[in-house]
Amino acid sequence: MLWIHPPLAVAAHLLVLFCLYPSFSRDRRVRWLPLAAWLAVLAGLVSGMIWAQLAWESYWSWDPKEIVTLVLFLGVSAHAFFYYRLPKENEFGQPRAVRILAVVNCVLVAATLLSGLILKGLHSYI
Repeated sequence: MLWIHPPLAVAAHLLVLFCLYPSFSRDRRVRWLPLAAWLAVLAGLVSGMIWAQLAWESYWSWDPKEIVTLVLFLGVSAHAFFYYRLPKENEFGQPRAVRILAVVNCVLVAATLLSGLILKGLHSYI
């Protein structure tokens, strides 16, 4: 699982950051990015749960990084839902809620990455 879960998590974080572009532009060629980010974060969570089950016989341990990643997943889910469901209404092409959620998700990516450095848990680097 070492070769599956960490690359999926990194790809998920990058895709969430790349979701800023379609949220602030009218470029129709990148409409797939919010869905790809949602799928990547989901795959990262599920692969981490499988790895945890194999290593510690528990799918979830309420580690600080797991909690922040779950909040990130909920934020990416809300972003993808609103991105595809709300009508385009302004010069940026997306409603204000979509743009705000994209920025909040980028902050959550930073919080996820920093949680291993700041907080103690299974994912801590200190």
